[in-house]
Amino acid sequence: MTFSYAKWDAVDASDGEEEEPIEPYAGPSSAALKAAAAVVARKARAREFPEEQPRSAFAKVARGDDMRGLADVFLGDPATFEPKRAKGVARHWGLGVAPSDDRRRRALTIEFLYRGLDTPEKQFVKALLAKKRAALEEASPSSAAGRDLELRVSLAPYGDTSGPIWRTLRVSGSLTLWQLHDAALGPAMGWSRGRGAFYFTDLDDGATWCPVGDLDASDAATARDLFVDALDPRRTRVGDALREPGASLGYTYDLESRWEHGVSLCRVFDVDESRHGIAVLDGALRCPDEDGGGIAAYAAAVLDPWRAAGGSLRRTATLDPPRFALGRAVLVEAPGEPEKGAQWEGGAVVRTNVDRDSAVYAYAVRLDAPPHPNVLVPVDDDDHVRAKDGGADVEPTAARKLWDACRARDGAANADGPFDPGHFSLAARRRAVAAAAREPPKRRSDRVCAVCGDPRRLASCVACKGLSYCSKACQKADWDRHRPKCQQIRAERRKGVPR
Repeated sequence: MTFSYAKWDAVDASDGEEEEPIEPYAGPSSAALKAAAAVVARKARAREFPEEQPRSAFAKVARGDDMRGLADVFLGDPATFEPKRAKGVARHWGLGVAPSDDRRRRALTIEFLYRGLDTPEKQFVKALLAKKRAALEEASPSSAAGRDLELRVSLAPYGDTSGPIWRTLRVSGSLTLWQLHDAALGPAMGWSRGRGAFYFTDLDDGATWCPVGDLDASDAATARDLFVDALDPRRTRVGDALREPGASLGYTYDLESRWEHGVSLCRVFDVDESRHGIAVLDGALRCPDEDGGGIAAYAAAVLDPWRAAGGSLRRTATLDPPRFALGRAVLVEAPGEPEKGAQWEGGAVVRTNVDRDSAVYAYAVRLDAPPHPNVLVPVDDDDHVRAKDGGADVEPTAARKLWDACRARDGAANADGPFDPGHFSLAARRRAVAAAAREPPKRRSDRVCAVCGDPRRLASCVACKGLSYCSKACQKADWDRHRPKCQQIRAERRKGVPR
């Protein structure tokens, strides 16, 4: 069906009044514009510097940064800044900054507002960097950089030089702090080379040296959280940072586990006594496994139980620490017919690690059944002996805990052979230092002499450029050992093999 609306065309739907013409919109009045501009400006100022947030006395702040989450220390003047100390030690520039609740918000503010610009935090720390450089330059006449230094490095929290794991070294004061870590402290202690990041700290003012430009993304983020920015350890010599006996530095390996060391200057040699090399003089105890979680975790799991055991791990092929203490109620496997299956008898442990007829047994167990004979248990495992109450609640002895903690560290990246906390080989540490000199870093400025460790007046092997030497005498002494590698490098270069 089709509808037609033509009949409605003549209908008058108006109300009889004439329509007024519509005037075009001329926009807001000048008064309205002024009022709106005032509101916008007021809100912008509130976002930029809210009344409850003080302005920085020193740093330039990006527009839109409300400085929420910014620690109060960065609002002050670095020229009058006094580093904060805890237990007499200043860390991380002495900022004393604890993570705030607005940390994530602050990170987002920095991400969006400070791309390519220095944040107020970095501006403040940069001023501290400039102050420290000026102080080192002013003290340069008293530098010990031209002489040998005897250092003691101890694995212990900053400010504590009595740690049981220690080394004494004789090094050239002309080493940079980067070379001190790479060629001396790291290999002398037993840390893996080139695996973990590091930094040094002046314990008096908290000044920090760290190769920030060499860090991967994860370590770089950790470094920003710890100390914002740092001095370049390649530009400060050991003798500039440590000038007189008694002076000390903090040295931290691995930004995640943070293995802290105290490095103290014991002696400054006269110029005519100085040999300008690197030598490990003495030491005690082995280096922890570097993935062990830091000093506190290593001490709780290994070092303290080892000390409680009298400094003995009793780790041999036959004398394992027992699972069950004397008097413990156990079940032992009784001899019987194999087709009937294992038969178990109850008893109590009366001896452990029994030496009998040139054989070593795990336990001597006195059986409950008359006539109460003693049974020798050959192996300490559940096939031969188990707890009478089922063993679910068996608490291992201290010796077993120590044994298990050390066994779990056998495959550590920096562990050679079975892990024994009491083992220390002076010869092995000296070989590690020598190997570090003979496997130079890529930057030639970071190298030391491949023979003696002297960092001064180095010249590379003319033929291969692979090693550096401080003198013709050192190069000549090393030639027989270096010749095969040198010839290999030259042959690869002729074939166009990239290095």
